[in-house]
Order: sequence, then structure tokens, then C-alpha cells
Amino acid sequence: MKKFTLCLAILAMAAMGAKAQTVAKALNEQGEPTFDWSKASNFMPIMVGDAEYEAMKTKGIKADLRVDDQVKHLWVWEKTYNAGDGSGMNSFGQLEDHLALTVSNVGWSGMGITSDTPVDFSDLDDTYVLHFAIKGNPANAQCIGFCDAKFALGDNAFVDNGTTVKNLGTWKNDGEWYYVDVPISVLKKIMNPWTTANGGQKAYKSNYFWALSGGTQGVELHLDNIFIYKSSTLTPSFAKGDVNGDGQVNVTDVTVLVNIILGTVSDSSFVSRADLDGNGTVNVTDATTLVNMILSKN
Repeated sequence: MKKFTLCLAILAMAAMGAKAQTVAKALNEQGEPTFDWSKASNFMPIMVGDAEYEAMKTKGIKADLRVDDQVKHLWVWEKTYNAGDGSGMNSFGQLEDHLALTVSNVGWSGMGITSDTPVDFSDLDDTYVLHFAIKGNPANAQCIGFCDAKFALGDNAFVDNGTTVKNLGTWKNDGEWYYVDVPISVLKKIMNPWTTANGGQKAYKSNYFWALSGGTQGVELHLDNIFIYKSSTLTPSFAKGDVNGDGQVNVTDVTVLVNIILGTVSDSSFVSRADLDGNGTVNVTDATTLVNMILSKN
């Protein structure tokens, strides 16, 4: 796999309404971005422009995942893409370069952004959203991946190793940027983003953003504004018994619940999920209920 260094000017912001609409026009008729900053916080930038990063800082940076060519890298599988034209106006109306790649002639393509050290995604609950912008010809479907989850965008199906990837929408072939906002909850319904094989959610160690564009020579991939953010319009949903909110119900939740009873854990989100019988108090009855739930699954 060959390292592919690109100009790192990318980013902008997202159209909210992600729960109801995955793809939306990035700029309105006045050329202004449609992102609502008032409903977003706790950003995790992956590839961002300078102006947008400064704006994000005012709303809070939860983790900096930007490519730096030291610890965090953008890789292109050797000879599968060539560099495209990434100049011009980005998806926030700024004159900043974006990620532009063109499929080569080797019959397949792939790029990914990864870190030399494991990345902690354990705080990403259902209030978080994956965002990026896309433009180009939607007749050429693209496969986008976040950690171990993947989905397709475009007018046609995308088949990866014989499997048709779930399509979440398309965009217009008008040369304009379109925001793509996919809630983490949607990704989790498609497939688990954080498999144990790649370190799990707390210590993920593979590509945390990646893309495939098929093998047709000349197909272009244009991406901009790649980041994660917390949306105030979304609410977390957890399975009953998932006290620590990691997406699983197991003995770890029992430990957290017992510590709540003992008074050594006071996190309000944990406490609210530990009240399994809904009587307003976390006690040994809740612990017994949780143990029985786990035993009944095994």
C-alpha cells in the first residue's frame, strides 16, 4: 500500500436533518452553507479546511483526527487511484482544496484514513453523525466506510466482493456539493462499526474513514468536509441493560451498576440506564434483573 500525500485543505459543515434526509444541497441560492452551527458540537475533524476548523473550535473539538502525515495518514492502495483536480470552491463556499481522486486502470480502487495509534470512539452514541460532502457523477456509485461499517451512494448499486452494499441515497449531477449526514445509529443498523478484530470501539486500529470507487478507469471521487459531530436534534437510544452505553449487555454493565449502588459511579447517563425497573432508584433489584437478563441470553 502506497502512501499518497494530498493537500490537506478540506471541510465545511453539515446540513442537520440527518435523521430524515441523508443527502442535502450544501449551499443555498445565495451561496451560503446550509449547516446549522447552533445544533452541532463536539466535533471530530478528519479532513478540514483552516476556516472551518477555527469555527469548529468555538463549538468544541472532541478529538482531532485530521491527517498530519505523522501519526494519521491518508493512504491510497497502490496504483488504484490517481490524483484528480481538487481545486476550486469547497462545500462551505471557501476557496479551499478538496479530496479528488480518479480511478486508475488496475481494475479496483481504494483509499483510507488511519492512525498509527488506536483511536477511542467509545463516546460515540446515537447523538453523533458522520458528515462529508460529495459531488460528481452519481451514475458512478461510491462505497463509503466508517470504521467497519459501509454504505453506498449514487444512482446505481455498488457491489463489493460479490455483496451489494446498502445504498443510502444519491445526489444530482450538477457540479454542486451535497452534504451527506449519516447518524451513527444508522451505521450500527447496517453493521457493527467497531469489530473486536479491529480493536473494538475503545481502541480502533484500522481505517476510520475509507472509500471504494470500483474498477472503471476514469471514475472520479470528490469528497470534502469529512468529520463527526454531535447533533442536539438526536437522542441516544440504548438496549435495556446497556448501562455503560457501549452497545452490549454483559458483565461489564453489572459491574457498573454495582458501583452505582456503592456510590463510586455517579455519571447521570449511567444512572438513568441502570434503573431497569423505572422506579427512580438504582438498587439490588436492578442488579438482579440485569444478571437474569444476561443469564437468559446464554
